[in-house]
Amino acid sequence: MSIMGQRLVNEADTGLSELVDRVERGEEITIVRAGRPVARLIPAARTHDVEAAQAAEDAILELRERIRQESGTFTTEEILSSIREGRKY
Repeated sequence: MSIMGQRLVNEADTGLSELVDRVERGEEITIVRAGRPVARLIPAARTHDVEAAQAAEDAILELRERIRQESGTFTTEEILSSIREGRKY
C-alpha cells in the first residue's frame, strides 16, 4: 500500500530506479516503515539551494551586524538597497 508521494520500504527496494526517475523530475518521495516516515528522497539540486540560501542569510545577518556596529542602526530597506546596489560593506 502506498500513498501519493509515499512508498513503503519494500516498494522502494524493488522500484528504486522508478523512484529516482520521479525525484529527478522534481517529486519528493517519503519512505515509510510500519506507517512511520524513515527517509526522504529529494532532488539533489534542492539540497544545494538550501545550503546557498542559508549561506546568503548568514552573510546578510553578518552584514547587518557589522553595519550596526560601525554606523548605528539602519532599516531593513536601507540594507536591502545597499545589497541591490552591490555594496558589500
